[in-house]
Amino acid sequence: MHVAVEGIVETLRSVPAPRFQPAEICKLLQGFNVRPETLQQYLHFAPRQYTRNLIYRDDLFELIALCWDAGSASPIHNHSNQLCWLAVHKGALRLENFEPCLDPRAHDSLDEAVGEVERLARMVHGLLALARLENTATTPEPTDLDAVLADRAAMWE
Repeated sequence: MHVAVEGIVETLRSVPAPRFQPAEICKLLQGFNVRPETLQQYLHFAPRQYTRNLIYRDDLFELIALCWDAGSASPIHNHSNQLCWLAVHKGALRLENFEPCLDPRAHDSLDEAVGEVERLARMVHGLLALARLENTATTPEPTDLDAVLADRAAMWE
């Protein structure tokens, strides 16, 4: 179904906070395609980098159009204490996931090492997952929408 980007916003705004969960949002947005003409005003590109263009933000989520110039990449990052959905509107992106390594020699004490194990355990739940996105194309302009849950993931605690 082709919808205006404002329709995506209104659909997401209609979800009560307790139901704003991955399965619910994926089910709700399944089959939605953004009508390109409604997205155009949010598409701003910069040479050799990606740009973050705000479409909508409230206390529960934000919707961002990320625009990727050819060869641009995000830094290695996480979405700690946030949930994140990604849809590629045009083009293709390469997603790289990283796993930090636990080296006992890198810690001064047993307490520090145990803290690192606990941090890595939280990563399994997606709180500290590390990733990098890259546009490997040689021509510009893949675009994606990144809906990020702003409420700080109290359900993980």
